[in-house]
Amino acid sequence: PQIVALGASQSSDDLLRTQIMEEGGDQAPAEWTSFTDTAEDQVRLLRELVGSTAELSVEIEYEPATIASRRPTLVQNLMFRNTSDSAVSDFTCKAAVPKYMQVQITPPSDSNLPAGSPQHVTQTLRLSGVDALKPIKVRLKLEYRTTHRGRADETIDVNIGDLPQP
Repeated sequence: PQIVALGASQSSDDLLRTQIMEEGGDQAPAEWTSFTDTAEDQVRLLRELVGSTAELSVEIEYEPATIASRRPTLVQNLMFRNTSDSAVSDFTCKAAVPKYMQVQITPPSDSNLPAGSPQHVTQTLRLSGVDALKPIKVRLKLEYRTTHRGRADETIDVNIGDLPQP
């Protein structure tokens, strides 16, 4: 086999065409397709507000096709934004699901959110054991401190299966 390095201006399709020509062919077989991404290959993510507290808004970023197909494992991104005039510190979020599912959640990207800041904290939620016939419910427990209220413990229930589908 011949190893050929791609030049900066040469695409993998150009390389394939060159190799076919060198081997005596005049064009690629009809069933071969381009290596470039098509619109179908691109993932479309939506973001939806799923709850709020006196200080925080909670959004979920999701791929509608993944939820609609009820794949056995779903990965969702959670975004927490401080909407108050009080700074938030010591932020944590825990997640619970029904017994037929399992959940893993990453640590928050930060534990502090300045007052009224456009900055957000993110966490990734991995749900496994998703059943096509059962609801996809998650309970989020938010714990944090604020400069005005002190310690806060809030619970937000999310039914992921009810998220809008385009």
